[in-house]
This record gives sequence, C-alpha cells and structure tokens, in this order.
Amino acid sequence: MTRGQHAWSWWLLFFILLYFSESIRGFIDQVREDHNLSVQGEQIDDAPPELNVALGMGVFRSVIIDFLWMRASKLQREKRFYEIVQLYDLIGKLQPYNAKVWAYSAWNMSYNISVSFPPGEERWRWVQNGLERLTGPGLRYNPENLAIYKEIAWIFTHKIGGNTDDSHLLYKTKICEWVQDIAGSDQLSAKQVIADYESNDPVRKERAIEIEKRLFYELGLELGFMAKLEDHPLLGPLDWRNPKTLAIYWAQRGLLLGNYGSRSVDLQRLTYQAQQHMLRQGTTVYLPSSKEAPSGVVVWPDYRHAKPIHRYFQHQLKVFKKEKAVDTGVKSAYRHFMVEAVRILILSGQEKLAETIFQEAKISLPENFTENSARHLMNLTIDEQITSLGPEQFSAMVSSTLMRHYWWLAQGDSKRSQSLLVHSTQIWNKSMEKNSTQLRKINRSFKELKESVLKDIINRKLFHPVMIAKLKAVLDIKTDEK
Repeated sequence: MTRGQHAWSWWLLFFILLYFSESIRGFIDQVREDHNLSVQGEQIDDAPPELNVALGMGVFRSVIIDFLWMRASKLQREKRFYEIVQLYDLIGKLQPYNAKVWAYSAWNMSYNISVSFPPGEERWRWVQNGLERLTGPGLRYNPENLAIYKEIAWIFTHKIGGNTDDSHLLYKTKICEWVQDIAGSDQLSAKQVIADYESNDPVRKERAIEIEKRLFYELGLELGFMAKLEDHPLLGPLDWRNPKTLAIYWAQRGLLLGNYGSRSVDLQRLTYQAQQHMLRQGTTVYLPSSKEAPSGVVVWPDYRHAKPIHRYFQHQLKVFKKEKAVDTGVKSAYRHFMVEAVRILILSGQEKLAETIFQEAKISLPENFTENSARHLMNLTIDEQITSLGPEQFSAMVSSTLMRHYWWLAQGDSKRSQSLLVHSTQIWNKSMEKNSTQLRKINRSFKELKESVLKDIINRKLFHPVMIAKLKAVLDIKTDEK
C-alpha cells in the first residue's frame, strides 16, 4: 500500500468514527435528560457556536486540542506570536471550563511573549491582552476557580506592580491612565460612584452608570465589591490607579468564594504582600505629558497603610494566643514590619502615630520590642546603616533622602518635606560624630551635598518637567542658572 493510500485509510477511519460518535450522541443526551445529568457549564445561553461544535466532537476534541497546543509551541519557537493568539482563542473555545488553559495562555502572553518585544507600547499590549483573557472569558466560564483569581492578582502585583520588567513604569502609567479615564478624575471612589448612582441628579446618575459599566467590561471590577473593600478595616486606603490595589481586589474576590486549600493560602499571602507594598509605594502621583517628557507615574510611601497592617498583626497574635499556638514567623514578620513602619511614619511627619503603634506592639510582644520608643527603634536602625555603609553608599543614601525632601516640597507637603530634611541632617551629623573619616572621604559639607542634589534635579531633569516647574516656583528659582 502506498503512502497516499495509507493517508486516505486514516481519513476514512476518522470520518467513520466521527459519524459513529455523532449517531450515539442523541442516545447519550436522552440518558442525561432522563437522569437529570449535565456537563458543567454546557448550559450557557450565549455560548459561542464554536463551543457547540466542540461539544459535538466527542473524544476527537482532545486529539484536536493536543494538535493545537503542539502547533502553538511551534509558532512560539518561530516567533509567530500573532498566530498564537488565534490558536489560544480556539483552544479556549474547545476547553472553556479548564482554568489552566486560560491561566497558562494569559501568563505566557503577559510574561514570555511580551518580553520578546523591545520595551514600550507593544509589550503593554501583550500584558493587557493576557489580563483581558482572564477577566473576560476566563472568569466567564470559571467564575469559582481560585486559579484564575490568583493569576490575575499575580500579574497585577508582580508583572505590573513590580520592577522586574524594563517597562514596569509604562505598565503602571497605563493602568493609572486607564482608571483615570474611566473615573474622569485623578481619584476613583466606588462609594462616591454608588452615591451618585442613587442620587436624583440625572447627570450624576448617568455618569455613575457609565463608570460602573466600564469598570466591569474593561477591568472586570464590580463596583459593589470595590466599595466593600474601601471600608475594610484591615486594608487601608485604596487607590484604584495602583496595580497593588487591583491585586488586593482580585485576591479578595477569590477568597470571597470560601474555597479552602493551597490556592486560598496563596490569595491571602498576595493580599498581605500587596498591602505591605502599599506602605512602601502606595502614594501614586500621575505626571501628565509635556513637550519635554511623556506622561508617567511616581510612587512613594503611604504611611496610612501602617495602622491597618498593624491591626492585622494584632489580630493574628490574638488568634494564636487563643489557640495557644506559637508562630515565630509571624513574630519575626511583625518586628520587620514595625522597623519599616516606624521609619516611614517618622519621615512622613507622623511620629505620634509611630509611637502609638510601637507601644501597642511592645505590650503584645515585649520580648520582640525591647526599645524604649519608636524613635529609639529608628535610631538603632540608623546606627546599623551608618556602620555598614561605606562613604559612597552613605552619601547616596543621604542624597536619596534629600531628593524625597525636594519632591514633597514641590508637592506642597511641607510637613513631610521638613521631616525628611531633619532626618537627613541628623543621620549626616551622627555619621560624622561616629566616624570622622567619613567627612574626609566624602569631601563636602551637608550644605554642599544638599545644593548638589538640587542642581542635579534641575539640570539633569531627575524629576518630571511638571515637578521641576513646581519646585522652582516654591524655591523662587527664576532662571536656569547653575
């Protein structure tokens, strides 16, 4: 038998088996109906026609799916990425209720395929497409699968909210602009949108309806659940323009299902990690485009998250005490958090709040907090830094603090700006007292370092042009003279 005859024989067998499987489909459907049986998810009113075709393929569907996956792998090796999207769409329609299909394809697009392109807009489109696969059809067919929620939260917290990708600042800017465009302002309050929706003002009501629709269809966000999170006592203020806030949303949405297991633990961990990150970088400042620079965002610490996280630790300690359990990991994490929170609070001009939560922590865990006060704890941390840093590293640390001082000065936050200036002065003086050789190696005074940082900000354009203009106005710098 020739090679061509072999091929025709296989095709003939294929069609015979396909006809046989279809001929008994009616019998199977009747048995299902008689015994009140159904296949998960088959009863969807607006199911795509491809799904009905797939369900009619019977056992041959798996053969076709395997072929499509192999084809997708080959196309990726050949860097034919746009053809892969079409295959992923088809595979998703053939396996709509397999959450791993949506999670993998979204991850592959957001991570592997995106970095095959140079940093820029093209990368963002792949990340965005990956997210939309999950928040759209992925959740539509798998609304109770924790793997989908975990993958969405992970992309927001790591790919977009992290800094491992060269384009992470662009991703953050795109998310910020996306939410601002929906809200029509710099900030979005779900509770305010609901209030507008329930008002008698037709203009406010119409606008609220539009915002609710766009939030759901573009980002997959439900307004009512957003409002609940805004009132959550352990989450703190939520800026919906920040990807970490969106990570918290999706993790909490998954936990709302009440499914327990490893995925649930992962979602709890993602929530807490995102919350701690909000303490470090929860303040989002949007900088619009200008003739000199494109639009962008800058993130700074947000001390308002310190108290909710502190309450979380207090709650956990009470649970452990009630159950007579000891968790050294939580105690260690609490100590680590307190060191960071005290520093951020004091540098934000919130020393009173820092002292309050420190004393509460000291009462709960006296063996973990032997310092007398929040300031004492911070000074010990500073001493460790001074001892461990060389002249160049120390100078860079002080310069960074001074740069933040100038930033908040330009922002009009005099309290925070002054706290940073006082702190940088104190650590400079303390270092010179502890190690007189530092001054000789750095070879400049604090005043000279401060002036140098300001010149660098203006001359090297280390801030966005909008912020440089504000800084010049505050300092009454009328020319560009060095």
